[in-house]
Amino acid sequence: MSAGRQQQDRRKAPPGADDYAAVRITVTAVDDHRQPAFSILAGVDRTWNDDAEKRALAARAATLHNLAGGDRTA
Repeated sequence: MSAGRQQQDRRKAPPGADDYAAVRITVTAVDDHRQPAFSILAGVDRTWNDDAEKRALAARAATLHNLAGGDRTA
């Protein structure tokens, strides 16, 4: 490749999620990081200030979920 010429990025964003990337990770083992000293009472929470962005995030998450084959195994 000649100097000054950028390599073309061949990755594609999922349809309808131009600013996201779909990444498949194969996991063969998971370390147990539970801590006996504390418990998590709640996960991340938010207050939505923009309903359109809330719908857009839901659409992007659905797109990624569909690309993953709809598998939500925990």
